[in-house]
Amino acid sequence: MAGPFGGDALRAVLEMTWAGQRVANVLGFTHLFGWADEAILALGDALVAWVNDHLKAQASNQVGYVQWVLTDLSSAGHPSIVVPQVSQGTLTSPSMPNNVTAVISEHTAFSGRSFRGRIYHVGLTESQCVNSQLSPGVDTDLLAAYNPLLSGAVAAAGTLAILSRQFGGSIRPTLVSTPVTHLTMDTTLDSQRRRLPGRGA
Repeated sequence: MAGPFGGDALRAVLEMTWAGQRVANVLGFTHLFGWADEAILALGDALVAWVNDHLKAQASNQVGYVQWVLTDLSSAGHPSIVVPQVSQGTLTSPSMPNNVTAVISEHTAFSGRSFRGRIYHVGLTESQCVNSQLSPGVDTDLLAAYNPLLSGAVAAAGTLAILSRQFGGSIRPTLVSTPVTHLTMDTTLDSQRRRLPGRGA
């Protein structure tokens, strides 16, 4: 399922626990030279370091990072590779309810729903929120935590991308992968109801 913009598609799922609920975030990546096992493991190592160096500092200590599940989507039947994460958030302020989230928007060089995405941050705390907004400066801190997905060791191991399987309500014959050019966010809180206890990831 190679995308028209170069490289093959890989799905990277960060599996977590949050106050007893299993939750996950899904990222897409491409690689100019495809996804040999060595390349997948290199990306996994870079993502583990990204969580430890940047992400966990923006999450409640009730969030446990469990593992990355990395799946080559270039053709059917590729087994997933699991890379342990085994760390947790560091913020000690009381956790917000599991559904409360901040949205990081993924942008590409193209317009349309197939060419943009969202990451729903896991683990907001009371200190990061005021009424229905992020506290002043938290949006800057979150962007600083997520921007390394586009640079440094992560970018060297794989290109963050939007992976699109559907167009106009139909399944595409070929998965389309489009590189992410930049990330943005606003300060308004959002809700991810599936993260409430008993509703799934």
